[in-house]
Amino acid sequence: MGMSEPPSPPSRTRDNILLSRLIADVVQTKKVQDLVDTLVPEIARLWAGQNYLKKILARYFEKRIRKSYEQLKHSPEVTQYTTSVVEEPEFISALSEHLITLLNDAIDIGGVLVKTIEKLPSGEKERLLGDIITSLNYARSGELLTIKARIINEIHERNPTFFAERIGAGFNKLIEQIDFGEIKDLVDNSAHDAAAALKVVNDILWQYPSKAVCLISLLPTVANLFITSFKDNAQQLNNISPDLLTDVVLSLIRHIDGKAIGGLINELAELARKLHTGSALLGDPNMPQFPRELSRILGEIAGTVDGKLLWKARVALAEGKESVVNTWIEAQKVNPDLLMRRITNYPSIRNAHMRALSKAVASIEELPEREALEAIAHAATELDMVELAEIVNLLCTLANRIRETKPDFASSMVAQFAHSLDVHEFHKTVKWLAEDLAQSFKPLARAALPHLLNALCDYMKPEDDPYQKDMDAALASLRKLLGTKE
Repeated sequence: MGMSEPPSPPSRTRDNILLSRLIADVVQTKKVQDLVDTLVPEIARLWAGQNYLKKILARYFEKRIRKSYEQLKHSPEVTQYTTSVVEEPEFISALSEHLITLLNDAIDIGGVLVKTIEKLPSGEKERLLGDIITSLNYARSGELLTIKARIINEIHERNPTFFAERIGAGFNKLIEQIDFGEIKDLVDNSAHDAAAALKVVNDILWQYPSKAVCLISLLPTVANLFITSFKDNAQQLNNISPDLLTDVVLSLIRHIDGKAIGGLINELAELARKLHTGSALLGDPNMPQFPRELSRILGEIAGTVDGKLLWKARVALAEGKESVVNTWIEAQKVNPDLLMRRITNYPSIRNAHMRALSKAVASIEELPEREALEAIAHAATELDMVELAEIVNLLCTLANRIRETKPDFASSMVAQFAHSLDVHEFHKTVKWLAEDLAQSFKPLARAALPHLLNALCDYMKPEDDPYQKDMDAALASLRKLLGTKE
């Protein structure tokens, strides 16, 4: 092990020395030894066949080749170096130079071939490319893929976790050797450079606007390809009989692991709970950490966004949505059946929703009565009625301030609405609606009105409060209308 590297012969170049050392490394490997042990006898056997004389010669040559190989392995030319050539920085440098040269040569050769094909007549180009495409051994590829799948299936029949057991140790060593801190630093330190590189690419690309536009114009073509593919697949599915199609879909559904989905929901719920708890622990008593960070981010966004531009864009999007809806309505005039089917089937859709809601409410009755009532009572008490009342207070305050600033604000809005109504049609609608509702709701009204009237009479009794004066004025107006005395 203490031997020093012999000096390189001056008559040999650096590349020749490195190549010789590489060959020496290869010759000494066990893989090459196994190859010689297997390949040489097989070649000799095939050459000799059943000829007796050739068999004798084959054994002789086989011995000579083995002896020559052993002499080569132990020759000073091979054993003079104490380290492998692949461990030498000089070899890596030379290899990189040659690899780059090989890659560039491959690119040059490919360029020459492409340019040569380009010069061919149109029919010859089609023939050449057609020959290349059709000459690929698709059958062999499919056969090999099937064989590989069969091998893996047979392995899994014997040992369902074969690959998991084999890769576990190796993957563990891989993870042990990876410094994820370095990887994180790599990503963090490369972010600015990556953004700068993308900017350079975009800047160069948009120096040629026509080319950039052509690149963008590929998107509809790609989208059309996906749409056509999905349409063809849907068409093929529609060619299957209903019972077979349903059986296929149900078989897919049966293979979905519901327990795994439930477990996922449990883990996500626990994750959300822990995040909420952690936010409360990391933050101040009255201010969890998560809302604080969210407030910071949203504050930065709000401080950067151009409000005037944003709401112009929102208005533009709303008007664009209106245009789309109007265009769709106009398009339906070409196929009136589409609109009529929508109208006639809309109740069925709503009915399905109502039946689902009814089923959900009815399921409460199936629960144990005491526990269900306690749960509903608890849910009702958890509603923050104080906050609801505060919302009403704020709305009333806002309305009063608007009224003080613009006294005719509400009246003008109501007047616009009222004057826009067709009084004649409104009168007709209210008349028949009141008559129909009166007959339909009569049992309900008779059941409810006595209690409502009693409550109303109780409300109108004299009270010592700030609203009694208004109540007296209202009662006086009512008496005057009915022509009664106090």
